[in-house]
Amino acid sequence: MCKMSYKLKLLLVFLVLATGIAAFEFADLLHTLNFRVSLPTLLSDLESLDTISDDTDGDGLKDTEESYWNTDFQNPDTDGDGFLDGEEVASGHNPTQKGPDDKIIIDGTPQNVTKKISGLVLAGLVEGSLKEGSLNRDRSVDQLVDEILYQTAINSRVGEQNTLFIIPNTEENEKKYAQQMSPLLETIAREDPYGITRFAKALEILVKTDDDTHPDFVNFFETEIPFIENQITQLNMIQVPENWADAHNELMFTLRKARAYYVLLQQTKEDPFQANVVIERLITLMTEPLVAIMVKYSSIHIPQ
Repeated sequence: MCKMSYKLKLLLVFLVLATGIAAFEFADLLHTLNFRVSLPTLLSDLESLDTISDDTDGDGLKDTEESYWNTDFQNPDTDGDGFLDGEEVASGHNPTQKGPDDKIIIDGTPQNVTKKISGLVLAGLVEGSLKEGSLNRDRSVDQLVDEILYQTAINSRVGEQNTLFIIPNTEENEKKYAQQMSPLLETIAREDPYGITRFAKALEILVKTDDDTHPDFVNFFETEIPFIENQITQLNMIQVPENWADAHNELMFTLRKARAYYVLLQQTKEDPFQANVVIERLITLMTEPLVAIMVKYSSIHIPQ
């Protein structure tokens, strides 16, 4: 968790150079968001409880959590595999399905990372691995962080990319490609990195109002997502010389990934754990892969 925060600080410094955003303002917003729902705070608050009651079958899951996991609150081992339901949840296994294929699998519907991790934290405190002084505490916390990263990656998956219309590498084809790409590349290079700056302003609105239906917050996504979608559509319509196919695919994938991240950031209030990871990944996307792709395109010959 500490490493991820340090990396985020480095990326914020890079972002200052790339876009001119006031890093301290963005960092302050992120700190506010982190403070509201953070893993250390959650652990500390829950450990302050003397006991966790209402665990009828003593399996490590409270009766209310049994409802969430669809387990039997009167049976400590719902699936009968020899492991308590609480132990299975804490280790990322499905308490209603016997192994070996009982790893919690994600379907196509994005899951709320914050809600899921909160449930795992509660279960880990009950069964003991997350309690202060536990020999397994550090490993269990690492597993929770890994789960946050894994689930966020699952939620931000992009589907199969459309097949490009590849054409031969001729001087005429490359000339036409350069003419079509020139205005689009200029727009992407000029506008897309500043999406981070625009999101920072939307995030500030959310932090101040605690209202994810605020017009200024909603308007950002209603503007930014279609803007990127339009770029993807334009790229998909261009005939690509074979020697530019890889770069073209990389650019399209980067934009599709950015779109996926912005879609998830609409749920920042409901899923702050995920939002923190997505913000870091989005900054990385716009300041590393996108820059590298633009460097590749800097060698393209654009006719006067």
